[in-house]
Amino acid sequence: EKKYDLIFLDADKEDYEKLFYYSLMLLKKKGVLFIDNLLWHGYAAAKIVPASYSKSTKIIREFNKLFISQSALKTTIIPIGDGIGLGVKV
Repeated sequence: EKKYDLIFLDADKEDYEKLFYYSLMLLKKKGVLFIDNLLWHGYAAAKIVPASYSKSTKIIREFNKLFISQSALKTTIIPIGDGIGLGVKV
């Protein structure tokens, strides 16, 4: 029943989608969702990705599409550090 003004999401990349939906349920209207690592060392936008990052990069790319297209949030990805996703619940 608790709702939050701010949720910070930084977890195993495989869990991002599940935790994202859970966070949406817990976030108050006009609350902020802060997500770390959405540019993933720059590989989220790179043509060539090292083999050791290929699986995690694929997961982040798919998550970014989900995040940006979410109608429950106004979203943006800020290219600071490893990439910060900000979403405000509408």
